[in-house]
Amino acid sequence: MWEGIKKVFKDAINKVVDFVKGLVNKVVEFFTNLWNKAKEIFTNIKNFLETTWSAIKTVAVNTWTAIKDKLSEIGSAIKTAITNTWDAIKTAVSNAVNSLKENVSNK
Repeated sequence: MWEGIKKVFKDAINKVVDFVKGLVNKVVEFFTNLWNKAKEIFTNIKNFLETTWSAIKTVAVNTWTAIKDKLSEIGSAIKTAITNTWDAIKTAVSNAVNSLKENVSNK
């Protein structure tokens, strides 16, 4: 009879222990899944922001490069125009001076 009572209590205790273990496992599983989902959400947000920032940077760099190249092209064209004009003025003055020299020396 004593063995029967011990068995009933042992079985009851084992059932309570199994129940508590199962409950603890479910709670741990719930919070593990919650943590993993939170990490996934924040990783997705981080990836979105990094991708967006990279796209913004690319547009800004490409725009700045285009502006810089165009200004450089305009500057080179202005320099060429000034140089050509100056060379034309020098040639005209030189030709006029040489013509005067020739006219004076021929007389």
